[in-house]
Amino acid sequence: MNDTLKRILPHIGSLILMFLICCFFFSPYVFDGKELSQYDMTQVRGAQTEVQAYKEKGENINWTNSMFSGMPTYQIQFTRAGNMLNKPFYLALLYQPMKAPHTAAFLGMMFMYLLMLVMRVDWKLGLGAAVTFGLSTYNMDLFQAGHVTKQLCVSLIPGLLAGVILAMRGRYLLGAALFGLTLGFQLITGHLQIIYYCGFLIGIGILIYVISAFKHQENVKGVLMGVGAIVVATLLAAGSNSAQLLTTSEYSKLSQRGTSELAAKAGQDGLDSDYGFSYSLGFKEALMPSIAPNYYGGGAEHNTTEGTETYKLVQRQMYDGFVSQGMTKEEAKLRVGKVTAQQIYWANDFTPGVSVYFGAIVWFMFFLGIILIRGPLKWWYAAGALLMFNFSLGGNSPINRFLFDYFPMFNKFRAMSMAMGMAHCMWIVLAFLGVQQLFDKERPIEERKRGFFIAAGITGGILLLMLVGGGGTGYSFSGKDANMQPQLLDMVKDDRASLQRADVLRSLFFVVVVAGLLYVYLIGKIKPLIVALAITVLSFLDTWTASKRIMVPERFISEAEQTQEVRKMPADEKILADPDPHFRVINMFNGNPSADAKPSYFHKNVGGYHAAKLMLFQELMDEYIVNRQKGGVLEKRNVLGMLNTKYIIKDPNTPFPNPEACGNAWFVDKITYVKNADQELAALDKLNPKVEAVVQEKHKQYLSGLNPGGDPSASIRLTNYHPDKLTYEYSSSKEQLAMFSEMYYPPGKGWNTYLNGEPFDPFIKADFAIRALRLPAGQKQVLEMRFEPSSVSIGRIFGYIGSLGI
Repeated sequence: MNDTLKRILPHIGSLILMFLICCFFFSPYVFDGKELSQYDMTQVRGAQTEVQAYKEKGENINWTNSMFSGMPTYQIQFTRAGNMLNKPFYLALLYQPMKAPHTAAFLGMMFMYLLMLVMRVDWKLGLGAAVTFGLSTYNMDLFQAGHVTKQLCVSLIPGLLAGVILAMRGRYLLGAALFGLTLGFQLITGHLQIIYYCGFLIGIGILIYVISAFKHQENVKGVLMGVGAIVVATLLAAGSNSAQLLTTSEYSKLSQRGTSELAAKAGQDGLDSDYGFSYSLGFKEALMPSIAPNYYGGGAEHNTTEGTETYKLVQRQMYDGFVSQGMTKEEAKLRVGKVTAQQIYWANDFTPGVSVYFGAIVWFMFFLGIILIRGPLKWWYAAGALLMFNFSLGGNSPINRFLFDYFPMFNKFRAMSMAMGMAHCMWIVLAFLGVQQLFDKERPIEERKRGFFIAAGITGGILLLMLVGGGGTGYSFSGKDANMQPQLLDMVKDDRASLQRADVLRSLFFVVVVAGLLYVYLIGKIKPLIVALAITVLSFLDTWTASKRIMVPERFISEAEQTQEVRKMPADEKILADPDPHFRVINMFNGNPSADAKPSYFHKNVGGYHAAKLMLFQELMDEYIVNRQKGGVLEKRNVLGMLNTKYIIKDPNTPFPNPEACGNAWFVDKITYVKNADQELAALDKLNPKVEAVVQEKHKQYLSGLNPGGDPSASIRLTNYHPDKLTYEYSSSKEQLAMFSEMYYPPGKGWNTYLNGEPFDPFIKADFAIRALRLPAGQKQVLEMRFEPSSVSIGRIFGYIGSLGI
């Protein structure tokens, strides 16, 4: 066997083993053809219904009416015009869809393994790091929820780190190419929040390298050249995804994350702090479960409550009822587990889906890394780990509140708890690099032993304190326990205590075994090869068993069950019989229509499901459709009518026709001017949009001299519907103000109007949220509204340049 083959065989074997592990972990998906039941993916598919329908015809659309009364497709299905990295990205996923859990987990394993090799960690330990990263409980949470873009984006982080390290070592082209390719892949996933947080990680690393070079006056030129290489790679990666970035930037200014015209939000650019800091973790709530996942009872998606007395009680009381509601036995079992988890979890009023578990072994080796690693890598990874952990605390950290108020773009994102996955990534890197340092025979044995004893003492001491003092609050949480009957509360407390003790002992077991192996190695009784393999196997077992609590077989459903999730109701069937080509439907039966994209499978939906709605739409909904502060569902039919909401579903069997639906377009008889957006929004309360338009005074000049109405025979109608091209025909003996039931989106952002094929004046905003256009007199005039965003065409050009550069 030649030397080259001998060198690469372990890596080929490792890749094959990692792939097989992923396949067997997700065996129902890989071998049985089942899908994960993912709430968010169900919603996403609904949102993409119209996009996919046109894609099947070979056409990409940039506007859709599947959600929120009309919006660009930029945030529903990302624009990849000109991006030649798309094919390599799907090659990395083995040509599987992004939702495929086995290839998504494998992607993370590959990049973590690569990072370990770049850091010169033994491949056997690299294999352990890769599997621990790919099968983490954090990933299981994302898989079960359907947050596939987030999971893929986090999986690629080790590739960024490896690219920076190579560039700083003088491998400028290789480092820049790896960094640019990985960042380009991340941008394809489109999860900008994770990418934004990665900017902090990379910035910290580069800053530490530069400071270290200047401090020691070593390789200053080389480090600066490495920084330049990473900057060039970043520009190329951004260029390759120009179409996506330009459209996202354009859209974000008009979304909930942008600015509002309303006085109450004056000066606010981004999310308000209450919304931005939703899903914040408490310090103990984040820390303790990362060492012992069931410390506070796990989470709603943990399958760890089965066998507890609380579970048995809930099962007796609710299981049959769930089945009678049409749930499968598997669904009913999962629901029983969730209800039980709601009772047992005791760190907060809100029960998280999953408690993110870093691994007891990882924690022990993390302390080894902190003690033994030298140089910039140590400070980079430690600072990055702590910063990401801090981010996960959201509003519970004063640092985050400062950044939210003053740091650019920080207030554009919410649910900061997602940073726990990035913290875990940095923990793993420090941990396995720490063990590698323990194996370094060039370091004095006494130094290594001292580091070992300190790390073992810290980890063991923490776990013993958790075991002894875990019930310091009596296993109770005042907010959650206040309404429980004393007998039930006693049962729940007993279950909380037993779950906690069992998991702390479990973690202690893994730490003791690994510490024992390392000690035997340090006294020269066992070879490092055996220890490295043992650590990899033990870390694998620790991660596998913890994650299997979440990824239970009941989560995988058949094709028939998938169809059942979005089956048509009789009301849907009746609405679909309407031959009208374009009208909207709102479903009030399922709850909040702003959080439900299932109607989008069948209709042009007033509501939908997405975190980046248009600001105008959200404000309109909050004021007149669903507002819990004003009594819940308001359902103002005149407001729904101006959006051409033809049907309201309040009963699964019979739709309610909205008599105030205005149609696709109409002429008004009266214009009322108001000073500002607040007055415009307030005027909708008693507005009859069929006869009167409310317009802000800033548009007076555009409408100067117009006296609408006066021609009872005047008419306007939609003659052809296409998401990107709406065609109308109108006739009138005099000038009119035409109103359109389409959500207002600034004409400068893509919507152009044409009269009889010639460019025409742009429309204005009226009635707070829809379009209005002054039309000249004429008979059988053809008006078109075409969505032709220049950001896509410009982005395509830069996309070719950037991806070619990489």
